[in-house]
Amino acid sequence: MLDISADFIASDEFQKMYGPGVTNPTFVSLLYNNILHRDGEKAGVDWWVGNLNNGASQAGVLYGFSDSAENKTNLIATVANGFDYVPFDPSPSQSICKHTPADKPLVFAGYNVSTNEWNIVDAAGNLKPLPFVYTECATGKNLADNAISAAWNWSLPQADWRYPESATNTAGYVKAFPEIIYGRQLYGATSTGSVLPMLVSQVNLIVNHDATVESDGIDQNFIQGTYIATHDTNEWLSSVTVMLRPTKVCMEECGNPHKFIETAMIDGITYYVYMQVEMDEQKNIPRYNVELLVKEEHLHGSMKMKSINDYLISKGWLKPDNYMNSIEMGTEIISGTGKTTVSHFSVTQ
Repeated sequence: MLDISADFIASDEFQKMYGPGVTNPTFVSLLYNNILHRDGEKAGVDWWVGNLNNGASQAGVLYGFSDSAENKTNLIATVANGFDYVPFDPSPSQSICKHTPADKPLVFAGYNVSTNEWNIVDAAGNLKPLPFVYTECATGKNLADNAISAAWNWSLPQADWRYPESATNTAGYVKAFPEIIYGRQLYGATSTGSVLPMLVSQVNLIVNHDATVESDGIDQNFIQGTYIATHDTNEWLSSVTVMLRPTKVCMEECGNPHKFIETAMIDGITYYVYMQVEMDEQKNIPRYNVELLVKEEHLHGSMKMKSINDYLISKGWLKPDNYMNSIEMGTEIISGTGKTTVSHFSVTQ
């Protein structure tokens, strides 16, 4: 048992959770919280720390906690009727909790994951002085069949939502857009794979997603497709954003410049269509930013990009000889505290 305890301590997961070179008092405190799920009483903490100071091994102390009467009592209800065996998964996960611009993502097979902060970092990626507390973390993991899982959490409890600025929001209402990226992100140097960019006329991709959202503030979860004029340029021509939860809060209440166009049904899903037209002054061409707001929640399911593209073409907002640049799924964070968990995301043909 001591050998098993030593193997646990030597594992990468244990080292990430407890940290290398952890002090004896901290090590004991973490064992109380992670094994017994409570804070340690002073007498117990002093006793275990004293043992470590006098030469006891961390493996021996870990075994002592796991074999204690209190831990056995806590586990009786869990193991009484057996439990499921979860096989070892060699696919590594990655996580990040520092401020990272969109061009420095976590890289996975076929996908990237980014914290993608917008209006709260400077050009060098350093956090600006903010009038509110801000934290954000993102994590990701490759799955079988060319899929990925990811999650991100955030906390902006004092941030405001008003567009475009307020006393607690000095540069735009969206603070960050943590996301999964498939293809070549706008202004990105390379693609995550060989499929995108692709001629719009050839796109027959299906986006599969399964997500949950917990939030007490204002945020918007969506899947977005971006389009460029030619294969070898990264200039933004158009975008389509599919809002996955019914919300109009930052269409009408935030003063967002997108205007309501019509109600449309695509593949059996009813959308409220909003659009903003911007003129590219140098090229004297319009840039169409289309937002499709679902009438009913669509956090679990699939979407055919060809059907969406066909709708955009029929309205004159997209051309068959344009290129689809990327497909991205993320959360526009505006205020509050929350978490998005994407248990499955894949783009298939």
